[in-house]
Amino acid sequence: MKSKQQLRKAYDHINHPIFVLDVLLDGGFKFLLLNQTYEESVGLTTEDVTGKHPQECLQVDLAIQLEANYQRCVDSRSTIRYNEYVFGRYWNTTLVPELDDGRVCRIIIIGTAIEITKEIGIERLLRPAIERRELELHYQPIKQLSDGVTRL
Repeated sequence: MKSKQQLRKAYDHINHPIFVLDVLLDGGFKFLLLNQTYEESVGLTTEDVTGKHPQECLQVDLAIQLEANYQRCVDSRSTIRYNEYVFGRYWNTTLVPELDDGRVCRIIIIGTAIEITKEIGIERLLRPAIERRELELHYQPIKQLSDGVTRL
């Protein structure tokens, strides 16, 4: 495993929010680090969270929600993706488990913790018009046909 300093140096060059959690033997989670983009996006710093359980540095209800997703990642032992509303913004989040001798030892958010607040807002504005079929001529989903050809 790479050291915290090596991880931070590498992740600070990625222009997407990244955080890394250690998965504890007792099943709990502790923050290891946040990259600079994450810090700027949510207002927390690595110093605020390093070595702490989510419930020690976040609101309890938020920490419980996040830990449930972390646990889903540990249980599946595979990458999971989902949308969530956290820190006043919408995010498309990917949790990636890091395995060590078959055990999940870390969960890493890499590159796809992308804020989608604007997209959600636009979708909410357009949804009533689409449902009333006012945008039917201008908005048609792309369909993948069984022969593999994409059609509008």
